[in-house]
Amino acid sequence: PTVFLAFFIIWRPVFIGFYQSLFKMQGSKLIEFVGLKNYQIVLKDYNFLKTLGNTFKYVGLSLIIGYPIPLIIAVLLNESRHCKSFFKAATYLPVVLPGIAVYMLWTQMYLPGKGGLLNQLLGLFGADPYTWLQDSKNTILWIGITMTWRGMGGTILMYLAALQGVNRELYEAS
Repeated sequence: PTVFLAFFIIWRPVFIGFYQSLFKMQGSKLIEFVGLKNYQIVLKDYNFLKTLGNTFKYVGLSLIIGYPIPLIIAVLLNESRHCKSFFKAATYLPVVLPGIAVYMLWTQMYLPGKGGLLNQLLGLFGADPYTWLQDSKNTILWIGITMTWRGMGGTILMYLAALQGVNRELYEAS
């Protein structure tokens, strides 16, 4: 059953999509076979290339900050003696928050002008307000940080489970 479902849910649509991409289409009707011409058109499109580059930047950034930070937090949680349950719950909280609540929280943080939470923090140090998401050079960074924060709880949980599975005698021996 698993192979059957995987074929019909995953592989069949992929093959149909690839087959249809080789045709000129009008709506869902195949008009004429054009081969790889559709791919050539897409690979020359500036917007597609820009989007592809942004995707690679986002994924790279997510890997750079999405692996070491949860590992460090998991090690700290594993070694902590006080308020362990509180910190476990606090680190997992972003995962269980509704998406709209996370959106509203980060919108308030990234607000341009003096009303944004991060700009208020900058104001305490005498810095001018920053236009966080309006700066096209750093937008991917801020979105990457936001999304990493949102999904970090599950990663911390996996690292923490692995760390707690290590025999205490190995710690004592080292």
